[in-house]
Amino acid sequence: MNKREMKFSKYYQRGSTYHWEQISLNPFRHNAFVNARYSLLKNLIIKQAKNDNVNILDVGCGDGVLLYLLSSKMKHATLYGIDSSEFAIEGGKNQLERLKVKNVHLDVQNAYDLKFQDNFFDIVVSSDVIEHLKSPDQMLSEIRRVLKPNGIAIIGTPIRITETPLDKNHYKEFFQKEFINFLNEYFKEIKLIETHDLFYYLLYQKYKMIRYLFNLLSIFNRNPFLKNSKNHPRLHVYMIGICKKPKK
Repeated sequence: MNKREMKFSKYYQRGSTYHWEQISLNPFRHNAFVNARYSLLKNLIIKQAKNDNVNILDVGCGDGVLLYLLSSKMKHATLYGIDSSEFAIEGGKNQLERLKVKNVHLDVQNAYDLKFQDNFFDIVVSSDVIEHLKSPDQMLSEIRRVLKPNGIAIIGTPIRITETPLDKNHYKEFFQKEFINFLNEYFKEIKLIETHDLFYYLLYQKYKMIRYLFNLLSIFNRNPFLKNSKNHPRLHVYMIGICKKPKK
């Protein structure tokens, strides 16, 4: 990113592959909250893909965990990931090479200037990125450019809860309606999914024993953050916008 962008330092603080640790089977390193996000995104992408022979891009892929999770489910898809962190990309490449994953390609790129041709991707996903950007409109414009007509964009971000962002690494957080309106400037047929129960999130953040319990449940495919609350509506802390690129 340019010099005015906020530097994302978590990879240097936690390690170049810390997301891989968050999906590990170690309950002290596993992260139920993050794992639920990956599970939701993975399932949404698979559901939106018309077939297995598709091109998919993850903008702000970090160390490539989401693409790795997709690779075993979509063996004929070509999966691309870009991130501005050379440190994270290098760590992700090493992990993918170690695991002999062949259909994932990671590259250091700027989300404001994607090095792909127009109308190339069937699906573009970007998770936990837009809130970090000073000019998120530039990223959405680039995502729209590289998507095929009627291609699908899947954009995930935390729901705004307070007046100022809770995370010091966030430039801007969005209320639900605000997020829909913003996406609507670039895409059509916006569908918003709210997830990650706020009450569970607060328990998970405050109590270590609850955190370890949730992590264990997540490891055994009983993740509380994936609990369906349609019959008992509650506040949530995360949202995912599913959108289409207009034909023209």
